[in-house]
Amino acid sequence: MIMDVSFFRFIGALYFSSKISVKEGEEFNNPADLFKHIKVNNSNNTTLEVHLKFLHAVRNNHKATSKGGEEQDMPYHTALNLHWKRTVLISEYYEQSLKNHMSLPNCTMFGYKVESNIMSPVWDIDDHIKHVNDTVKYYIKGCACKSNCQTRHCGCKKSGKSCTPGCSCTNCTNMSTKDTTIQEEIRQIDVENDDTDETEIPYDIDKNDVTECDD
Repeated sequence: MIMDVSFFRFIGALYFSSKISVKEGEEFNNPADLFKHIKVNNSNNTTLEVHLKFLHAVRNNHKATSKGGEEQDMPYHTALNLHWKRTVLISEYYEQSLKNHMSLPNCTMFGYKVESNIMSPVWDIDDHIKHVNDTVKYYIKGCACKSNCQTRHCGCKKSGKSCTPGCSCTNCTNMSTKDTTIQEEIRQIDVENDDTDETEIPYDIDKNDVTECDD
């Protein structure tokens, strides 16, 4: 199966922010200029490698500027590859839907798994799924301290971590700037929605199985 890496470029363009700065210090106002820059400066890389560098740059910038959690982050390229494979299989189903006899490929080669005769999607590789799960736990599970979270009695402080929006602590001084902003926004949403009087987140790709659409 030939991977069409232009799908990666399309997803990168969708998640592109208003401006991206790369490590060379140059800023880019649109995804086309960023991609051309990466392609020119990585001329010895394969087509796939250039696209992965492009996705990496966009994802890192989106993650740094996003105020949301993992559910708003750009997917890893491994998850995108699996999604693309599933769309290929589904399109094959549609193409043969009017035929009397269908000849379909093994679904496990197209981003699905079969366990106990039940077919389900493979969303990403295990390492990335673990990272997302750990991040979700980080944001939904926290302490409930009443003393600024500056003593060893605070579980977050004791583990060497900042408190998170998942904490219900009072007058916390153990939060990073970004997490403080997120928690303030969450509390503001709670206030606005309160009806009471009182208010208070690598899958390997064969480098030879890559094609690219014309720009």
